[in-house]
Amino acid sequence: MKTLPQRQAQPPIGNYLEGEQSSDIRHEYLAGQVVAMEGATRTHALIAGSLHAALLPAARRKGCQLFMADMKVRIDHADESYFYYPDVVLSCATADRHPLYTALPCLIVEVLSPSTERIAARSPGLATISRMRRRSARSR
Repeated sequence: MKTLPQRQAQPPIGNYLEGEQSSDIRHEYLAGQVVAMEGATRTHALIAGSLHAALLPAARRKGCQLFMADMKVRIDHADESYFYYPDVVLSCATADRHPLYTALPCLIVEVLSPSTERIAARSPGLATISRMRRRSARSR
């Protein structure tokens, strides 16, 4: 039987980031709510790994940084902060070099499964931010 993600008390962002450094379990930070993440299935990991391997040569040629699974993405929207662990994330902005997260990704990939679809459904802000950033990138 699958257990649901556990919600914990609302810590300040600094405490969340510090706690993630020493935790054996990864957590997402959703507007102050810390949610433990479920583990990935074999198929999920194979799909994400294959995509990472396919994108890596081009990312390196362009001087971009490509991460798989363990790099957080920080999204600030409407006075709230969100930290997600996408399956694959690409950052090409030279100013985007925080050691614990990326804040200016140009590509975010989430391999869909029943649990990630549920997370996406409860976090519509991620989809909104992604659309805003795509429009912003096109206008440059």
